[in-house]
Amino acid sequence: MSARKWWLVGGVIVAVVAVVTVFAIVKLTRHKPSDCDTVRAMMAYNVDFNQQVQRSANEGDPAGSTDADYQKWAARLHQYAGQIHDPKLSEIANGAAGLADQTVALVPQVRADSDNTASAPPRSVNEYSRVALQFRDDFAKLKSSCPA
Repeated sequence: MSARKWWLVGGVIVAVVAVVTVFAIVKLTRHKPSDCDTVRAMMAYNVDFNQQVQRSANEGDPAGSTDADYQKWAARLHQYAGQIHDPKLSEIANGAAGLADQTVALVPQVRADSDNTASAPPRSVNEYSRVALQFRDDFAKLKSSCPA
């Protein structure tokens, strides 16, 4: 092989090594969110949703939010939970997302039962309270595992 071809082969090898090095640096330095980053984003989203419901209620909308709003909320919580890989955190986050699904199912029942003038709270209200308490407990566990 002539000297010129050796220089050409050497140049190609150097170029390939440079491209691979740049690619490796970019890939290794790209920040992947940690599970706790995802947990904190999930909790922040939940706070935002609760504030939206409260604002709607304060503005005279007694329902606070539509059933579709609650469905989107539960679906988004499932998305967050699906991004968590730590088994302990994943179990808690998926449990909370499952409770959000139960909330979605209970909201229309609670709204319908709120017109009931019975002396004892309707079963749907008791069930909603139970689900809400467990949901709050799950979020407290997530918060203690991933403090801000």
